Amino acid sequence: MKLCHIFKPIAKLLNDENVNDINNTGNDRWCEYITYRRVKRLLMLELIMDTELQVGNFQVLNNNDNNYDNDLTIIITENKKRKIVHCPAGHSSNDTFSNNNKNFIDIFFGFCELCTTKHSIQEQIDKDIQEFQKNNGYYEDKLKWISYDNFRDIKHIGDGGYGSVYSTELKNGIKWRWNFNKQDWEYYYVGYKVALKEINDSRHDVSKFLKEVKNLMIANELTNITKCIGISKNLSSKNYIIVMELYDDSLRKFITKSFLNLRWSSKSFLNLRWRSKSFLNLRWSSKIKLLDDIVFGLSRLHAKKLVHCDLHSGNILISHDTDLYSSASIASITDLGLCILENDLILKSDNKSNNIYGSIPYIPPEVLRGNVFTQKGDIYSFGGIMYEMATRNQPFYDRAHDTHLIIDICNGIRPKIPDIMLDWIPQCYSDLMYKCWNDDPSERPTANELRDVFWILRDKFLNEIEDYILQQFKIADKNRKKAIKSREHESSLSSSISHPQSCYISRSIHTLHGLYNSLEDIKSGKSQGMGDIYSFGGIMYEMATRNQPFYDRAHDTHLIIDICNGIRPKIPDIMLDWIPQCYSDLMYKCWNDDPSERPTANELRDVFWILRDKFLNEIEDYILQQFKIADKNRKKAIKSREHESSLSSSISHPQSCYISRSIHTLHGLYNSLEDIKSGKSQDPNLLKTNESTSSSISTYDIDSKESKECIDWEKEIQNQTKKRSFYTLDCDSEESKECINLDKEDNIILKKIKKRQLDYLKN
Repeated sequence: MKLCHIFKPIAKLLNDENVNDINNTGNDRWCEYITYRRVKRLLMLELIMDTELQVGNFQVLNNNDNNYDNDLTIIITENKKRKIVHCPAGHSSNDTFSNNNKNFIDIFFGFCELCTTKHSIQEQIDKDIQEFQKNNGYYEDKLKWISYDNFRDIKHIGDGGYGSVYSTELKNGIKWRWNFNKQDWEYYYVGYKVALKEINDSRHDVSKFLKEVKNLMIANELTNITKCIGISKNLSSKNYIIVMELYDDSLRKFITKSFLNLRWSSKSFLNLRWRSKSFLNLRWSSKIKLLDDIVFGLSRLHAKKLVHCDLHSGNILISHDTDLYSSASIASITDLGLCILENDLILKSDNKSNNIYGSIPYIPPEVLRGNVFTQKGDIYSFGGIMYEMATRNQPFYDRAHDTHLIIDICNGIRPKIPDIMLDWIPQCYSDLMYKCWNDDPSERPTANELRDVFWILRDKFLNEIEDYILQQFKIADKNRKKAIKSREHESSLSSSISHPQSCYISRSIHTLHGLYNSLEDIKSGKSQGMGDIYSFGGIMYEMATRNQPFYDRAHDTHLIIDICNGIRPKIPDIMLDWIPQCYSDLMYKCWNDDPSERPTANELRDVFWILRDKFLNEIEDYILQQFKIADKNRKKAIKSREHESSLSSSISHPQSCYISRSIHTLHGLYNSLEDIKSGKSQDPNLLKTNESTSSSISTYDIDSKESKECIDWEKEIQNQTKKRSFYTLDCDSEESKECINLDKEDNIILKKIKKRQLDYLKN
């Protein structure tokens, strides 16, 4: 039977599925009855009166007669003439959307679908918002459009693979419901702090944005999953924004803050602070609680047939307001941008993939081989989080995240527990972690099995249930405390520096399937990024001469032609004996026109590692002697002031540019090269007069009095700094120390100037 449309919102609100026909009684036609659990008669009568509906007779049936225990069943008759429900904005319940569905107006919450969706400018966005709203039973769970001007005090937090994250405050809150008595809207979350995730390039392609929003709405009811509050749009970039709950830190930052801020004091040996709780001093009971929160959220996702596909410590959020030792949740899973329904993955299971998006150490071997991501792949990723919680290091922190690592992972190599921590970690814990890393996905535990394990462990700690398992954790805690107090492993604890080519930001990864034909070349080092090696040569030049390559030339097509003809930056004559011959030879080798003749990154790493070792251990040989002689020549020249004018005159060409920009290659300019050379055609690579050559604020009004004052001050300080640069090269002289102090004062002034510029822009 078709429901009376006036009471349809009430039925939907209470999620009532017990709607049946009732026989006609006398002259009244009974249209429906609605069962309300634990609702008082007065509340129902007040609701009917507030909505100003014209209703006929109503009758309260005896619960026992209708077999509804503890229910108040109300029968409502329908008049032949009835009012159409309107929202405060004038939308009618008879209005329809583009898909011919009736507009849904909730008379209790004062909610109207058209009011919430009309602000979005794209039909595709409108359609999806309507779908999300209809699929969520209660208004608080519905997707809301939040105007961008409602955000106050926006601050950048960080960047990810798909977008940037900001914190902000909801100035006016979020529209909740229409108050019929006050004849005005009610708002909630007023002044509430939230997180904004702006999806890159969503102004052109909304698919990534809609995918993540859909996943968040599916998971919005789940515990330990970051809640989606609404969506918005950046008025400047035109990109779409997801508005979510704001947390204090990611799990990665929580661990990093504790371990990298090593401070020694007279009162404690390792004074590592995070809200007075050091991660190094964090007991296993607290680590188990964090892991239990994470795996519970993962199990809820898997119950919804979802696969996260990008689980790592950067996508776990931590709340500082919750005590680590309380029973409340502290960790939540976020970033569902790559999340996908398992059924959709099954359809792709026969297709091998050439690329995968993520962070190599957390990607399971079967996916690195080109297979699809499954729920068992999330378990492998969780193993990486377990490793990080136990050792405070990310998996494979000491290795380059390249194809060599992918090959090793596929061959069964897993992160190793540092020797000094072997007795800090219970055997049962490490066994479970390595089980999550099993090469055979079917041998890995499920999320529910992990949930059971950590729930039992958590219960043992809370209730102090002494058994063999709990004893392992207590012994591990004692071993850790003993090691910290004895300073036995002090150097090891403070020296876990990540490899310079490790990367824990999710990115596009080539699978072994996609690299099948080039694997041998990669293994031998023939296919490494030789363009990067050429760029590294430029960094070597700048380190040796303090000048950027080609600082004295316009960065135009003429320079491109010269570089292609073999021209390279020249070492200034005054510095020829300041730079060891072996260094300059290596630099020019990086600049070789033939990429295959340039050294590989690993070869360069070996060279500089050996040099570093020679300096540290003062291993005297011919190579080290070259560097020592070069240092003596430099100091001698500085003291004699022989080259003072030359040193202070390295002013960059006005049309040089060291900011990344779009460059026209010679291939693209092939037909116009001769005209560019002769000056008949404008050079598209020449820096335009309105283009900035540095990262300074380009929108600053250069004609204003305020601007001119700041620019004059800035130039004066830069001139003074340039004059003093002659002395600062000799770090041991009195003049140098005085100049360094003056430079510090000038830097403070420069910061104030920049602040004045920013304040001017804001006003």
